Amino acid sequence: MNKRNAFVTTIIGKSSLLREGIAKILHSANFRIVASVSSADDLPERLVQADVPLFLIVHTGDDFHFAAGQIELFRGRYPDGRIAIVADRYRPDELISAFRAGANGCFVDVMTGDVFVRSLELVMMGETVLPPAFLSHVFASQERQLCKDIPSETGKHTIVV
Repeated sequence: MNKRNAFVTTIIGKSSLLREGIAKILHSANFRIVASVSSADDLPERLVQADVPLFLIVHTGDDFHFAAGQIELFRGRYPDGRIAIVADRYRPDELISAFRAGANGCFVDVMTGDVFVRSLELVMMGETVLPPAFLSHVFASQERQLCKDIPSETGKHTIVV
């Protein structure tokens, strides 16, 4: 990807070391980092205009309400923007909350920088990216809903799977 097509990116997270590391990975892949801040409150009044800005929220620790609030804030200010979360651990309830708040992607335990960059490019093209472990969570909960003990007309019970 050349410089004129660089993705305009803002990195948000409490850990400056993590933000700096992510910025280096993204910069080498021609992402244009316009801000790296600890919260949306620290952003300049007006960000660089872009067709579709990317907001990358780095979430660590137990305070997911902070990350969810950042997602809602960016979704309100930039309705066409793309929002992705980089998390240090996988929690299905937090992932569901992130997508309900407006996230487009979530990355947990990404294997390599190249996989991370390619996944972010998918998010920027309009795709939704989920951690692979989330699919097993979804399928398990659907299976629990589908497997119900339903009485039949003969008085016997039927299991629907």
